[in-house]
Amino acid sequence: MEKLKKQLEDAAEKAKLISAIQQEKMAHHYNLRSTKKIFNPGDKVIVLIPDSKNKLFARWQGPCTIESRRNEHSFVVKMPDASVRHVHQNKMREFVASSGSVNVIFEGEEEFGDVESTPLIEDSFCQSITSSDQSATQRNELETMLKEFEPLFSRPVQPVAIGEHVIDLLPNVTRQKPHSYSVKMSYRREVDRQVKELLDLDFIEPSNADVTYPIVCVAKKDASIRMCIDYRALNAVTKVPNYPMKDTQELIFTAGMALWLSCLDLLKGYYQIKMHDENRVLTAFSTHNGVYQWKFMPFGLSGASGTFQKIMNNVLRSHSSYAQAYIDDIIVYSKTWD
Repeated sequence: MEKLKKQLEDAAEKAKLISAIQQEKMAHHYNLRSTKKIFNPGDKVIVLIPDSKNKLFARWQGPCTIESRRNEHSFVVKMPDASVRHVHQNKMREFVASSGSVNVIFEGEEEFGDVESTPLIEDSFCQSITSSDQSATQRNELETMLKEFEPLFSRPVQPVAIGEHVIDLLPNVTRQKPHSYSVKMSYRREVDRQVKELLDLDFIEPSNADVTYPIVCVAKKDASIRMCIDYRALNAVTKVPNYPMKDTQELIFTAGMALWLSCLDLLKGYYQIKMHDENRVLTAFSTHNGVYQWKFMPFGLSGASGTFQKIMNNVLRSHSSYAQAYIDDIIVYSKTWD
């Protein structure tokens, strides 16, 4: 019996040692991908606890409030029903208050473009030039030139007469009316204001189109909104012209050999390109107050960037030795000030 007792004690000791080693390994692998959760008294959290009707089923409940820290990995939590529980941090998550629903578009490789809004009408001009790279004479010359061409920076948008955007639909395709998004009531006044601005600028006109595309309102950081149009359904049945875009690496290499660079970003550039008269109805979009269509090229159309690049290439063709454009960004470069 003594021998058997000794064997059992040795086996228990080995099992305890092996268990400790395995627990240490498991803890090591678990901690490789784990992060330390930091909660402070007063923080709002949600807690994973068993459902009252089924003890085998757990759900996240909250918001709960951190009362105090019990030990390194657990806290005393006040539940929504005012009861207090001792909860391990692995069963808690930070509570994030939900916001109002916003229509969001997730776009893949199809050309939809960045979320763009119609620029506001602004009249501003640089009153002074501050730079350590130019001499006083050069700054005076630059300021004189900018003042001479000041109307170009502030005059109303004027359409160009050297091109227009054409939408070429795929053959044997019938356009389907896409799903429309409901605009929040709190956004509708701002949508009306932006639509009125587009009408005043003569960018859009009322439409009687049968197929219209929905608008999407996206909240910006300053609490204002951007009104965008979801043209994905139209782009899906549009034949995109294969116009070659500028090679950005080649542009950087060419401009990099110059000593003086001037970069110009065209404001409202797309709105200087007319839509083909027969294609205006294809751009129709609907709001809560009516249906409108574009007289000028809107953002979001498949092939719009190619049309703009083609027109810019034609405009700068006679100046290509010192000026290049990538869509609506122009760079003028020179090895000398003159």
